[in-house]
Amino acid sequence: MMVLPATALGAVFATLVFETTRAGLIETLQSDYVRTAHAFGISKLRIHSRYALRNALLPTLTIFGLEFGSLIAGALLVENAFAIPGMGRLVVQGVLSRDYPVVQACILVIVVAFVTVNLLTDAINAMVDPRVRRDRA
Repeated sequence: MMVLPATALGAVFATLVFETTRAGLIETLQSDYVRTAHAFGISKLRIHSRYALRNALLPTLTIFGLEFGSLIAGALLVENAFAIPGMGRLVVQGVLSRDYPVVQACILVIVVAFVTVNLLTDAINAMVDPRVRRDRA
């Protein structure tokens, strides 16, 4: 029942995340420390999973946080296109009936969710990449 809306919503988002991960992994696998790990005889699986993928996921994590807003906007459109009851339908009905407090409340919830996801993305990015951490001087 929800296969078509989920596919419509997730296809573009998943493609962007996969392409960013792939590009980051290709770039990371060409770095000096990966060649050094190969020279030391570390297995390809361990190099890919432990060393290369961790560094390749940094841009992907950033893209995920930034694209979350597009995902919410897409969810609002998909809800209206497939007549799924949710916040998107509530916003459209509020606009059409000029119920501005409902529209403002929905927008506030969306903005708080977007800011929270971006804050969490930055915090996770700082935990994963030590170069992002700030000195406490």
